[in-house]
Amino acid sequence: MNIKPILGCALVAAAVAVAMGGVAGKRIDSEGDYPPHLQGVCTDGTSIWWSHTVELVRTDLKGKVLAHAKGLRSHHGDLCIVDGTLYVAVNHGQFNTENKADSWVYAYKGDDLSFIKKWKVPELCHGAGGMTYRDGRFFVIGGLPPTHKDNSVYEYTPDFTFVKRHVLKSGWTNLGIQTVDFSNGKFFFGCYGGTNKVTGEKVPSLTLVAPADLSCVSAKVEDNTSTGLFRLDGHLWKATIRKVNRDEQVHSKMRYTAAMVPVTAALEEAVR
Repeated sequence: MNIKPILGCALVAAAVAVAMGGVAGKRIDSEGDYPPHLQGVCTDGTSIWWSHTVELVRTDLKGKVLAHAKGLRSHHGDLCIVDGTLYVAVNHGQFNTENKADSWVYAYKGDDLSFIKKWKVPELCHGAGGMTYRDGRFFVIGGLPPTHKDNSVYEYTPDFTFVKRHVLKSGWTNLGIQTVDFSNGKFFFGCYGGTNKVTGEKVPSLTLVAPADLSCVSAKVEDNTSTGLFRLDGHLWKATIRKVNRDEQVHSKMRYTAAMVPVTAALEEAVR
């Protein structure tokens, strides 16, 4: 597993590093199992919020469930917590197509997960999939059709007035960007691996690293953070999932457990 510096952008310290294993730390297992898969996590340092596309879960830092919202309309994606309010990127339309998305941001009370409000974000024309917060602004990411070469990050004010589209010179990533976190002055974007159905291009699961101004991609780290990542106790953590009903083939009936584990040494170095 390695980290690749990107030409034309300031190199991170990890540009010459090779991952040799995980960073020392604990594992946090969330209680229970949930349908149909994990799509994002966030923390305020005392609780963890887990997004399972149609269910939201709040746990303590040991994984004990404190609140659980069921029966949500799909697709709830990656999320962030700001001043006690939970914000979730949501798409009710199609992902990774041209203008067939129905993109929103939903807000919930962080403590009991009761619904507060929602805002339409039509600029996410390929489907809103995740979001984070930096210096009074929200940054929302989402899908990517196979005919597109670069991802985009959409910037909004606190009342979700559109500010700017940042074109991220990432190259094609499978189904766009799944998760995002702003930590230690840098953005981290989790992306699926896969094969482009149009071009045949193959890409591994990646974490893209970008500076605060989103002017470039400073590194691509082969570490899979596509189901969630956050910074806790001075380290970057990533989500991992395990399918419980292994023989189930119907997506809506699949159930998974979820846990947080430390990222690889190369990605941890990129945080610094």
